[in-house]
Amino acid sequence: MILASLPHVDVDVVGTKVVITCETVRVLLSLDGVAPVNGPRAKPPVVPLAKAARVVALGVGDEDINPEGAKWPR
Repeated sequence: MILASLPHVDVDVVGTKVVITCETVRVLLSLDGVAPVNGPRAKPPVVPLAKAARVVALGVGDEDINPEGAKWPR
């Protein structure tokens, strides 16, 4: 993922959820159609191959836009 190579962006992967944070912005993605992993698993924060990713929550400053009530991975 190109975003993970930027010094001011953090990417955390927990199962099929990906959290991207930058300053006061947080984006929670849910991966759909994740491809099975053959062989050894890659070290985090490698994002698994998926057919699609959808934004399920967005945080800007203190505002949390989370219509699906998704839990932010820790």
